[in-house]
Amino acid sequence: MIDTAVSCEQLKKYHLVLLLMMVIAIAAPSFAADPGPSLQRSIRVVMDDNYPPFVFRDRDGRIKGIIIDQWRLWEKKTSTRAEISAMDWADAQRLMADGEFDVIDTMFRNEKRDKLYDFTKPYASIPVPIFFRSDISGIRDIQDLAGFAVGVKAGGNIIDVLRSHGINNLIQFNSYEAIVTAARDHKVNVFTVDEPPAYYYLYKFGIWEQYRATKPLYIGQFHRGVKKGNKELLQTVQFGFNRISKEEYSEIEERWRGKPILGMKEMRFIRISGIAVMLVMLALVLWLWMLKRMVRQRTDALQKEVQTRIGHETMLRHSEESLRSLMDAMPVGLALSDSQGNNIYINKCFIERFGYSLGEITTKAAWYARAYPDETYREKIVNTWKAAVAKAQSEQIGIPPFESLITCKDGSVSHNIANTQLIQDRILIIYTDITEREKSRDELLKMQKLESLGILAGGIAHDFNNVLTGIMGNISLSRMLLDESHRATTTLKSAEKACQRASELAIQLLTFSKGSHPVKKTVSAGNIAKASASRVSDGFSVISVFNIPENLHPVEVDEGQIGQAFSNIAINAAQAMPEGGTFTVRAENVALDKANSMSLPAGDYVRFTFSDTGCGIPEEDLKKVFDPYFTTRAGGSGLGLAAAHSIIGKHGGHIGVSSVVGKGTVFQVLLPASSNESPAHEEEGKMPAAPEKCNNSLLIMDDEEMIRDLATELLGALGYKVSTAADGKEAVAMYRDAQESGRPYSAVIMDLTVPGGMGGKEAARLILDAYPDARLIVSSGYSEDPVMAEYARFGFCAAMVKPYRAVDVMGVLDKVLSSRD
Repeated sequence: MIDTAVSCEQLKKYHLVLLLMMVIAIAAPSFAADPGPSLQRSIRVVMDDNYPPFVFRDRDGRIKGIIIDQWRLWEKKTSTRAEISAMDWADAQRLMADGEFDVIDTMFRNEKRDKLYDFTKPYASIPVPIFFRSDISGIRDIQDLAGFAVGVKAGGNIIDVLRSHGINNLIQFNSYEAIVTAARDHKVNVFTVDEPPAYYYLYKFGIWEQYRATKPLYIGQFHRGVKKGNKELLQTVQFGFNRISKEEYSEIEERWRGKPILGMKEMRFIRISGIAVMLVMLALVLWLWMLKRMVRQRTDALQKEVQTRIGHETMLRHSEESLRSLMDAMPVGLALSDSQGNNIYINKCFIERFGYSLGEITTKAAWYARAYPDETYREKIVNTWKAAVAKAQSEQIGIPPFESLITCKDGSVSHNIANTQLIQDRILIIYTDITEREKSRDELLKMQKLESLGILAGGIAHDFNNVLTGIMGNISLSRMLLDESHRATTTLKSAEKACQRASELAIQLLTFSKGSHPVKKTVSAGNIAKASASRVSDGFSVISVFNIPENLHPVEVDEGQIGQAFSNIAINAAQAMPEGGTFTVRAENVALDKANSMSLPAGDYVRFTFSDTGCGIPEEDLKKVFDPYFTTRAGGSGLGLAAAHSIIGKHGGHIGVSSVVGKGTVFQVLLPASSNESPAHEEEGKMPAAPEKCNNSLLIMDDEEMIRDLATELLGALGYKVSTAADGKEAVAMYRDAQESGRPYSAVIMDLTVPGGMGGKEAARLILDAYPDARLIVSSGYSEDPVMAEYARFGFCAAMVKPYRAVDVMGVLDKVLSSRD
């Protein structure tokens, strides 16, 4: 009941007054509106075509955006057609100046343009900041751009602004997209671009985290302009846009800008709420003024309380929606559960990463069963986590993060760190994916292990080859001292072959060392292919078939390395045929022109084709067979084919592969043909006869006493006068003494590596500085320097790889000594 009675006549008067005021308020704008100028049938409008979301082109080249929709609405309001064109901004201004268009849109006003155009009222405010890469510091305002190359848009207002401050090192682009593309490709590191298109393209290209922005240099405003003095057209344009209502403008804005992201939404909500509250308060004051005698104080208080509650509930609902939007946008998985162990929320990243929906993991128990299918592992993880949560609750401390391997819905395993937060009676778990980080760490460990293996392999190979040199040299010496008909000759031949096989194993060790430079010589490639394939197939139920022509070109290669590459291919083929099969080796001469698909230099090559009848390689694995550590075989290292690829590449060749699952695999190798003649095939086991006494004297420098003693006997048996030195320093002194005494050495064989002393490289330099005609031969079983592969560049006449036989020494000495004048 209302305490104060009010007559019906009074109420009618109050309502009539209120209705009259509303009618006047609504009709007032219409009464004051401009009846409008005389309208034209059509006008020509030009604007920038690269200013999202205001105007830009879709993938079909059509222009669209906020301004386009505004002009289409303008057409309806004025019954005038607007022929809209959009193009590069500099071209748009030039054609407008030439009279090709009536109106130019998307233009900032400045002093220069005010002399050319009359402008409408501004209709959009555009911030213009400086953008710079996040690893650049010290840029705050326009003065800090001195010394930087700054990307700008051709024809843009910013060019005049920068030049007025003395910034002239400008790189001009035709569009904003071109500027951000250049920034993505690191062609420009600092640029100043209007904020709306800048953020559009930074997010589109996924580089927004790589850039920072200053406060705006200035706030530009969009205008529409006509030629100076064309007031009638200007009035026509402005008239049409004045007739578009705020609601219609807002509808267009929302259509292209979408719903604001967090932060912008809150600000907009506060502004709208403030206006709404003001309007409500004004209406309430007016209503109270009209009905203050009719409404009691208690009813007024009750109404305010109701309004407050409604406002609080609305704000709470909006806050919850904003929080959910924020959590869905986070790049980590989030799972929220209540005190009963029921999962009540998971964000989008959680669903995308693990593949489970909330309906599939309604409880923590259901999540544990799916995430950790192995019962033992699940029990360990869950117990550890529960103990940490209980301790945190009792001691009021934080819960330490823990790592776990989570099985996703598709069966893949994701390595994650879980951070647990207790929020009143709820538990929030944040899952951070570290799978790629762990893979990178594992790869780094593999590389470190491989580097350690290389260092170890190099040292082992050096010492091993020194020992083999002593063994093989003594075998060669023994064979020289025996008649070929002696029954021990066969045994010595077998021992020599065993030493050669051991030497090849040492060469394989050297492939993993840093100093694995090819020591090339001209050889018969067919013999290498036969030897490698035959040796590997001996241990498998595989039949080897060879198709190698007699006229095959020779190749200049490191025989040990190429042999290893061919062996790795053969091993791969044999392992693909566990039940047996056929391994075929073909070779042929080919000539490549410049346009070959392998990007090899034009010339003559030898092509080897290795084919098997094994299980084949799936297409998804075929492109990764040469990647280090890639293997589909349990216990495989994934290095065999990677090593083969590396070796073939070092020799200027090419290796390729093709395969059909269930039918087999084919590897093709191309090696450059050599113009040198292939050495005549040495009769197996034939030893050189000891020559007659000669006047050639040799100096042997080696840190191994065993090798010095062997050289003395072996070369002495071959007719040479031999002197020895333990290191390079002693060898240099002995060579100088021999020269001064008139009894110079015919040649010097020098060990490249002398631990703790002067090696062959430094000794050779000292000897050649004083005696340029010295005949020096380098010898080594291993070196990190490329001296063995490029001995001539360091002043040596030849190179001998340890271990060597008597026939090898004779061949090198004949070559070196016969080349003297």
